[in-house]
Order: sequence, then structure tokens, then C-alpha cells
Amino acid sequence: MTLDDFAEWCQRTPVGHSLRSVVWEHPVLEIVHYGGLVLLFGPVLIVNLRLLGFVLRGVPVADVADGVARWRNSGLWMLFATGPLLFLANAMKIVNAPFFAIKMVLLIAALILQFRVHERVTHAAEGSVSAAKVKLVAVSSVALWLGVALGGMAIELF
Repeated sequence: MTLDDFAEWCQRTPVGHSLRSVVWEHPVLEIVHYGGLVLLFGPVLIVNLRLLGFVLRGVPVADVADGVARWRNSGLWMLFATGPLLFLANAMKIVNAPFFAIKMVLLIAALILQFRVHERVTHAAEGSVSAAKVKLVAVSSVALWLGVALGGMAIELF
């Protein structure tokens, strides 16, 4: 089975067909998806701005990260719930879009950075991680998540 065969099968599923034929389903799903993106990216941005020293300087980084983790995780779960459904609706277009593979690579990199590196940096003892590494992690995190979001938009545009 080729990727195109799989994409065609996805579109023929009852869910994929419904999302293309019921006028309100796809837009509602996109709204929820974008809501998840906001819930993910807002907390990610706040924590990274704190790591860079731009906001909440008097609050420990771990407290900021822990305070927004529930929102970040809720957004991530919303994206994981709606993303595959959006894929089912337009699988042929998506797999043939030049930005799809880029988005998936960026998503995997962002998830690895977020949950393997970023968590360690935000919860490390004060001064135990070099300032250069902290800045690199913060800038990389924002760049990767922004790349994921822009990659998704590019799929629709190109």
C-alpha cells in the first residue's frame, strides 16, 4: 500500500466522507484545532519568554512552567484529537502537499525538545544550566512550535 493508497482510504472512511460533506463539521473542527494551537503556543511562549528573562523575572522558571503546563497539555491533546480528523477529511491533498513532511518532522522535533530537554531545563536548579543553553532551548522551542503552526497553514495555502 502506497501513501496515496492510504490517503485515499482515509478519505473514504465514514468520518472522512462526513467531514467533507456536512457543511459545518470541518469548520468547527478547524476552530477547535486553532483553539488547541492557542492553548499550546501561549503557555510555550510564556515559559520561553521567562527563560529568556523578558517576563515574570521574579517568579522561578519551574513555577511558571508548572503553572501553565495544564493549559499547554490541554492544547496539545486538542491538537492530537482534531489533527487526525482534519487529515481524514483531506488526506490526498495533505500527503501531496510539500509542507506536510516538513510539518511532521518539526512536530516530532518540537515534542522531543519539549518533553525531553525543555522540561529538564525549566526544572533544573538555578545556575546549573548555562545561560547559553537556556537561551538556545527557549529560542529553539519557539521556532519549532511556530514552524509546526506555519507548516499547517502552508499545507492549506500551497
